[in-house]
Amino acid sequence: MKETLQAAAGKAAATTAGDFSRDWITPLLAGLGVTFSGAEWIGGVLLAITGGIIAARFDTGFDTRHERQAFWLTILAAFLVAHLAGLLSHAIRPELPPQIAMVAGGFGSRFVIRFLLRGLYRFESRGDEAADRIFDRAFPGSDSSDDEKSAK
Repeated sequence: MKETLQAAAGKAAATTAGDFSRDWITPLLAGLGVTFSGAEWIGGVLLAITGGIIAARFDTGFDTRHERQAFWLTILAAFLVAHLAGLLSHAIRPELPPQIAMVAGGFGSRFVIRFLLRGLYRFESRGDEAADRIFDRAFPGSDSSDDEKSAK
């Protein structure tokens, strides 16, 4: 009896592993934390990317010199923002289709990324100032000797 149960469990595990290896979308979505339908997620991401590209094209500050980089950054930003918007909308309001939040996130991703980049630039500049102050306190004589050499 015990050997029969073990054989049945081994056969079930092999069948599950075989099914799992043929279906690569399910583990991908599970890894991304998606708990709603894969078709809803894929549709929402495609709508979000479309919304992000439309927002980028109608944006007055669109830089045509870096069009290719802006295009791929828009797609990446739309994907990331839409993914998070879909997860949040499904967690907060599961009765609504997640595509609504995903397309809004994709359309707004152009502006979200611009906002984040401005914030990171300010954080970086303040971080540089703080690092300079720390360096000046740790090595007080290093700047004055460089200034004296440049003055001569």
